[in-house]
Amino acid sequence: MDMFKKAFRYILNFIKENIVLLIIIAVILILNQIKLPYSINMPGGATNLNDRYKIENSYKIKGSINMAYVSSLKANPISYIAALIIPSWDLEKLEEYTLENEGEKDYLNRGKKNLEESINVAKIVALRAAGYEINIKTTSLVVTYLTEEANTDLMINDEIIAFDNQVIESFEQIKDIVEAKKVNDVIKIKVIRDGKEKLCSAKVYQYEGNLYIGMMATSKYEYESNLNVKFIYEDEEYGPSGGLMNTLAIYNAITKEDITHGKKIIGTGTIDIDGNVGAVGGIKYKLIGANKKKCDIFIVPSANYDEAMKIKKKHKLKIKVVKVATFDEAKNYLEGMK
Repeated sequence: MDMFKKAFRYILNFIKENIVLLIIIAVILILNQIKLPYSINMPGGATNLNDRYKIENSYKIKGSINMAYVSSLKANPISYIAALIIPSWDLEKLEEYTLENEGEKDYLNRGKKNLEESINVAKIVALRAAGYEINIKTTSLVVTYLTEEANTDLMINDEIIAFDNQVIESFEQIKDIVEAKKVNDVIKIKVIRDGKEKLCSAKVYQYEGNLYIGMMATSKYEYESNLNVKFIYEDEEYGPSGGLMNTLAIYNAITKEDITHGKKIIGTGTIDIDGNVGAVGGIKYKLIGANKKKCDIFIVPSANYDEAMKIKKKHKLKIKVVKVATFDEAKNYLEGMK
């Protein structure tokens, strides 16, 4: 009993002597639990893609091909204040990175679907470039977003099979079908939902002179190849911006010549089935992060080049910036870098 009293007195005295510190700690802990409707973007780093794939008999690589990324965190009162002070941290409201009528859950789902499409396309483009046989068996579209104006019973994650009995393999086909309709025409849409076929419909509407049904979708490819490529990505990753670098990493692993030439290559950019490189966001954070990681070359989509050069000049970055419009341009530049 005496030991209990002594321990109690010790704790009481400790609290009295450190009351201010304990209050500060309690306030910090409480503030950390308060979520604000902001995301904080900051310079990211480099993900070494050499460690992301599993391929039989892949070649050894002296350098590395890296994917640039943006670091972000959910804002609370403390990090919000920090973002107002730290120049390289920027606040972004939820509605600035989500689409109209889209919650954060749907935004993340859309990002995951875009990532899956990007990785599949990267495999196909890389294998073709390396001379491997590719047989694309089926191509379909998966619904990732529906606008507020959409008058349809389609649902997110529906896999589209046909529009008005026409088999669909690309979003361009959908655009052509819709543009041939009139306002208020109803299009019959066959989909797969939860493993079962279902017939849905969508009414055509007009917005700023163009016809829409109010839907976004990603492509889903089923293909066969004489080389199996397994790509590993983290749960927190989403979006298509790693497409170009994933393609380069896979290509480099399955061809004899090491196109890194011992250098640390990093970059960003989407990739489509024809090898075209598309624009991405977050160039500021990706470029600054790549420079901090002492990468040698930053490959950037042509559409983002001017922005990247302004950032390089403003922050006096030493990293070399190379613009590309296609996978072949990126590959050829690296191959000629000896």
